[in-house]
Amino acid sequence: MNAGDGKQTGRGAVSNLTPSGVAREVIAGLAASTLQIGLSISLAFVVFSGPFEAFLPRGVGLAIVGTGLAAAFLGAQTRIPGVIGSQQDTPAVVLAAAAAGLASSVRADQAEDTIFAFIMVVGLATGVAFIIVGRFGLATAARSLPFPVISGFLAGTGWILARAGLEIMVGDALEWGDVAGLFGSDLLPLWIPGLVLAVLVVALQSRIGRGLLFPAGLIALSVGVHVVGRLGWSLEALRSNGWLLGPFPETGRWSPVGPAEFIGADWGAIAGQIVPASGVVGVALISMMLNVVGLEAQLGEDVEVENEAVRAGVTATLVAGLSGYPAYHLISGTVMARTIGSRTPLAAFTIFGACIAAVLLGLEVVALIPRVVVGGVLLTVGLSMLTEWAMQLRSRLRVVDALLSIGILGSIIAFGVLTGIGAGLLAAVVAFVLRYSKVDPIRHVHRLGTSRSVVDRSKAARDVLDENADTMIAIELVGYLFFGSIRRLIDMVSPILKAGEIEHLVLDLTAVSGLDASVVQGLTTIQRHTEHAGVALHWSGLDDAEERELLRGGVRTHNRHLDLDHAFEHIEAVVLADRGSTDDSVDLTLIDMLGHYCVKRTLAPGEVIVVGGEVGGDLFIIESGSLTAWGVTNEGERVRFRRVERGGVIGEVGFLSGGARTATVAADGECVVLQLSAADWESLKVDDPDFVFAVQTELASRVAERLAHISSAYRRVVRG
Repeated sequence: MNAGDGKQTGRGAVSNLTPSGVAREVIAGLAASTLQIGLSISLAFVVFSGPFEAFLPRGVGLAIVGTGLAAAFLGAQTRIPGVIGSQQDTPAVVLAAAAAGLASSVRADQAEDTIFAFIMVVGLATGVAFIIVGRFGLATAARSLPFPVISGFLAGTGWILARAGLEIMVGDALEWGDVAGLFGSDLLPLWIPGLVLAVLVVALQSRIGRGLLFPAGLIALSVGVHVVGRLGWSLEALRSNGWLLGPFPETGRWSPVGPAEFIGADWGAIAGQIVPASGVVGVALISMMLNVVGLEAQLGEDVEVENEAVRAGVTATLVAGLSGYPAYHLISGTVMARTIGSRTPLAAFTIFGACIAAVLLGLEVVALIPRVVVGGVLLTVGLSMLTEWAMQLRSRLRVVDALLSIGILGSIIAFGVLTGIGAGLLAAVVAFVLRYSKVDPIRHVHRLGTSRSVVDRSKAARDVLDENADTMIAIELVGYLFFGSIRRLIDMVSPILKAGEIEHLVLDLTAVSGLDASVVQGLTTIQRHTEHAGVALHWSGLDDAEERELLRGGVRTHNRHLDLDHAFEHIEAVVLADRGSTDDSVDLTLIDMLGHYCVKRTLAPGEVIVVGGEVGGDLFIIESGSLTAWGVTNEGERVRFRRVERGGVIGEVGFLSGGARTATVAADGECVVLQLSAADWESLKVDDPDFVFAVQTELASRVAERLAHISSAYRRVVRG
């Protein structure tokens, strides 16, 4: 691979270019500069029309210089190989509307200073907005746009470029009613050569590549117009018959906006246009992000969206100080330069040189460029983008997404870029809502017979809970809850409540990312149904923001639990109390067996007696109070593994095996434990092996029961 063909950017990439690479870069820059200079003149005509027409020559000069500066500044900073920066048409149209409003409120003697100061302020504000969006990580939001929207935007851009190419070649704006006239004998020769070039490049690019074919075609068109055309016509006849870009209006010498304009400007009139000016900044911001993300999709390369937004902001700020117009990444110029073979900033620097030369030497040379060359470039790039879009419709997009992309293209054709993008976003939101409404918000359903807390219970207590397995249902919810998902929840819960079998309903919101007003309203309906059925409604995993939303909507959250495990613990205690299960059912076997071999120890609330990861250690039997074993997930979240109450034992796994402790254990409150040391246990093995065997059997039985008991809790932790 030649040095000029890689993805290097910056000074090193330029220095590594081969002679053929330099030639490609210069040709790409010269080809793009004809387009850029023509675009600059067009933008100046848009802004400096009507009351500001007297300042058009200076406006054209500023526009051309700004285009060159934008190409050079962005080319020197960017990490997108071959990218072209330029002043843009979309914000320029909005800027023209703002300028028209400015004209009605400014005095004639302040008009020139005011319009140029206004353009500069808007350009600076645009640059600052780009930098803020990039620095605070907001530009990546454009990547969140659905692909059909980006696809439709790129197709719309291709359409606009193709149409602009035809308009340049025929020398007039086109409407649908003018299509038939294109095939007349006077217009047909003007655009057919450009169409032939575009079709050939698009059709043959996969076989022979566009790097040589495209510039060769442009040279052939230029030579053909001037050599063949001059055989029968004079230069003046070529101009008058619409074959050449020129003549252009005199631009005069370029002069930057400086202190004189700021002193002489009517700042009251400028302040009165703050809303339209904000519109220019907003349109430029959206367009810039779409262009950067669009380049990523169009070029098939990863783009640092945030960094490119900052680079565009620096470029726009620097350009504003010298010419004013908003500038950032240009899709058409970049694709054209990449088509010819540009991969370094040299093409951008060539554009800068051409723009400066055009201002210093005049536009006479540019005026000699055939319209079919500039129009053919636009038509080729536009047709290429439309062709790639059509291929994507067949290979990458589902039917619904393809229709959405086609709809965006149709909206852009009929109503313009902004309206098309707005319509596409609205359609994408509607499609998302319809699709998301089909997503089941119910992650898992628990019943008391299959899901329990990690609290150790005696066999008698477990038997009571098994007999009342249908008294509780817990529903884990997931995702963002809105009107579609809450309807599915109500439809599930309503028949369960009407059946009258359950006493407790738990709604777990641990995995819920958010909820809207319709969800709160739906939850009030569930609350009303539970009250009518005499069912206690519990909440788990509810954060403070969600609780405020529920309380604001009239939902009571007094049965709020930290998580599902604590909700299960509370409900188990209520069920056991209601069924008359008392402390008499607690298994005190180990206290009776080992009590006189142990040391009694009183623990303060929160005191740690076992540290996870430590090897071996003593055995603890709870005489009163409770202990809790905690672990930490890979994400650093503290998880309750086990809670042991009176008669229970803890530390038995490490005690029996001599291995590492599996959790950290601390007292929930003031607690009395019986502590059997490892040394005393070793003595017992020698003095009374039969007794040791009986204790080991009891401990093994408890470990087996506990493993079965906590399996559901472990599964919840893994799922979470």
